[in-house]
Amino acid sequence: LWAIWMVLTAVAFSLVDWRQTKHLMPLLIPLHLAPARCTLLSRAALLVVSVTMVALLLWNFDALCMLLVDFNSFKLTPAW
Repeated sequence: LWAIWMVLTAVAFSLVDWRQTKHLMPLLIPLHLAPARCTLLSRAALLVVSVTMVALLLWNFDALCMLLVDFNSFKLTPAW
């Protein structure tokens, strides 16, 4: 069901708002729920998901620090 949700929202919001990236936000719901669901399966799954989340946090640490120091200097996309 989550795969169907992702495909439908990607197509629908791309047709409506193809120039913005905000249309991808509904896709984040299953991307957060799927790892949370996997953690209920076993301790190994919990460990894999936890290590992955910590790795992603560390990978993005520079960008997060830059946002904290000066939010306005952080350029995501060119001005339209």
